[in-house]
Amino acid sequence: MKKKSFIALMIIDIVAVFVSFFIPFVVLDKGFTNPFVATYPYFIIELVLTLGVFWAFGIYNLVSKYTGLAETVRIIASVFIIIVYKIIIALIPSIEYCGLAWVVLSSLFLVALTVVSRFYKRFYAYFLDSSRTREDGVRIMIVGAGDAGATLVREIKTSDKLNFIPVCFIDDDENKQFQLINGVEVLGKTSDIEKLARKLDIEEIFIAI
Repeated sequence: MKKKSFIALMIIDIVAVFVSFFIPFVVLDKGFTNPFVATYPYFIIELVLTLGVFWAFGIYNLVSKYTGLAETVRIIASVFIIIVYKIIIALIPSIEYCGLAWVVLSSLFLVALTVVSRFYKRFYAYFLDSSRTREDGVRIMIVGAGDAGATLVREIKTSDKLNFIPVCFIDDDENKQFQLINGVEVLGKTSDIEKLARKLDIEEIFIAI
């Protein structure tokens, strides 16, 4: 991951931890000042823990356009560890502000912000792709789900001059099967080209290797 992207994600995570930790106090009508004074040491611990866990699980090395099931599981596992910490805080009798309601709201905020920050490109690609209909262009199959293929899909989706609809990727890499790349799914290997072309009404096949 590029240094700028890494720093940007860390800043986003710092904001996410702050929001998920303190905003529930406001939502639960406990105010802000008193809970902040009483709980800021635990916030600092959660902040360090979150950044450390995300680093240990390799969350900062994920590339959103290639994020699949295995990477999603890593994100869920890392967030789950933080939620366990929140539960532990709520069980400390001396912290009157942190109860079950706070744990639920805080966890929801953290999950939502983490998911959005990691998957926003795929959400964008999905909704952009879903706006295209059969009449909008030529249905194409792309052989090669690497950087070249991902770039091709991105160019097609962001250009008004390219009259194509990326339907699926084909790649022999087992680890890429059924992953979404810029909103387009890898549906098979080169041995499946003929079968998928007929099934999906493919009009043209692009080679992106």
